[in-house]
Amino acid sequence: MATARRSSRTAACSSTPLRAIAPGEELGYDYEIGRDKDDPPNVDEIYACRCGSPKCRGSMLEAAPKKKAAKLKPSRKPRRRKPQEGSPEHAQ
Repeated sequence: MATARRSSRTAACSSTPLRAIAPGEELGYDYEIGRDKDDPPNVDEIYACRCGSPKCRGSMLEAAPKKKAAKLKPSRKPRRRKPQEGSPEHAQ
């Protein structure tokens, strides 16, 4: 669990590991910076991660919301109109 403290000069963050960490062991951290509706169009480029780890998502931002697939309405046959009385089709 991470906790953060803020002062007027610096911001600090601390973490509590769930297991023992060996001296010199490389650690990773997923920032998951929140997205906002008013983010610039190139926000993914701005926050791209270039760490090179095969486990990396490639971004310091939280995962983009998945777009829902549009539901297709089942196609149905067009309804045949009944001919109106007095029309040439009605006489048939």
